[in-house]
Amino acid sequence: MFARTDDAFYDDVLLVDERESFLGLITTQTLFKVQNALLRANINDLVDKEQEIRSKNEQMETDLRMAMELQQALMSFNYSRFCDDKRELQFSHRYRPASMVGGDFFFISRISDSCTGVFICDVMGHGVRSGLITSMLRALIEALGPRAAEPDFLLAELNHELASILRQIDTTLYVTAVYCTIDAATGQLRVANAGHPSPLHLVSESGRCVRCAPQITKGALSSAFYPRHAIKPRQ
Repeated sequence: MFARTDDAFYDDVLLVDERESFLGLITTQTLFKVQNALLRANINDLVDKEQEIRSKNEQMETDLRMAMELQQALMSFNYSRFCDDKRELQFSHRYRPASMVGGDFFFISRISDSCTGVFICDVMGHGVRSGLITSMLRALIEALGPRAAEPDFLLAELNHELASILRQIDTTLYVTAVYCTIDAATGQLRVANAGHPSPLHLVSESGRCVRCAPQITKGALSSAFYPRHAIKPRQ
């Protein structure tokens, strides 16, 4: 049956199936060749998968960089200056996000010739989802137009729209925000807060610091009221 010597017989490997039924014999040399071929096939498969993962990661990083650039483009880095005979209104910021795209966002908008609106928010979580919410909030603010002059009204409208959208997608997501308007002609600052860290108003003449109390977060309720605080010049 086998045309090999007795010494060569022990170089064979017995092949059986799962039920231990005899299937045949294979030489160790042939077995090594089969195993090497299978190993090379597995290595090639791993290399292909690694290349596929690398390509997807590169595409994801490209998309994240584009999302970051778009999000930063929506922020106000070029500020308008307002001044009259007595005072000049200037803005500056320091923005250091924790990730490429996130929920930290600010927007400074020109409401009228003398009035400016400052919106700061923090969307729960990080990543593209939070970035999309900030873009949506920016669009909602611009859609309000001149009505954005009232901080309490703006936060209430944003909360209503955000809660409506979250109900449609059946998800839980919270946003804290603070919005204030500053009138360069009168020097009056009006502010409303929706759960954000309390803004501080430091009056240079007296050194007095005014803290505005936080309110409930946006998106938690479909209807909410955000009290407006007014700070008069040299108060």
